[in-house]
Amino acid sequence: MAETPGPERPPAERVAERSALDQSVGAFSDNPPWLIDPAQLTWRVGLTAIRSVARRQVPDMIAPRRWPGRRAA
Repeated sequence: MAETPGPERPPAERVAERSALDQSVGAFSDNPPWLIDPAQLTWRVGLTAIRSVARRQVPDMIAPRRWPGRRAA
């Protein structure tokens, strides 16, 4: 009985290479149901600028504030 051909699978080296790339993006397993290609993530465009702005805002975010409900003497 002849086997019906399944979907083509990429060579093991290529899967390992993409898997390694995938793991640099987050905590994923060695045998994932998907592979992430950062170049294909359109929402990442402009993140460098957003992170830069957020970094500059940190001092204001953590600056001590007056306690609510407290009156000046």
